[in-house]
Amino acid sequence: MKHKSSVTLPRLVSLGLALFSTLGLAAEPQWLAEATEKMNWNAASAYCAGKGARLPTEAEIQKEIKACGGTLTGDYFPDENEANENYQACMKSKGWEGDYWTSSTPAQSQTCALDIYIRRGNTGCGTKTESALKARCTLQK
Repeated sequence: MKHKSSVTLPRLVSLGLALFSTLGLAAEPQWLAEATEKMNWNAASAYCAGKGARLPTEAEIQKEIKACGGTLTGDYFPDENEANENYQACMKSKGWEGDYWTSSTPAQSQTCALDIYIRRGNTGCGTKTESALKARCTLQK
């Protein structure tokens, strides 16, 4: 007598993707909606942790910027992104607008964390306890 399994192909795929993500092998971050209020870095980190997530790294946001045809530089005014209508529309469609905290901190800095201004695609170093920026969390570990 043959045993018939009740596990369907879509269920197997779902289980496989969950395992893949749990092992940290997922190729793309799972982005949560941004917080409705701007906050300092400590509050942003706690906000994400409360959702079972974390702040993204600079590299993760940079990947989003590049996927939309933008560039990420340390320059204060990289106008090429601001003038790129396709980049602006793409980032907006993905829910990215404004200044965001990252989990990245410059070497030897206890007081600031890297932030990214999406419209221009530039990075800065915001004071963790004072600067008020947006938080966008990722479930990727």
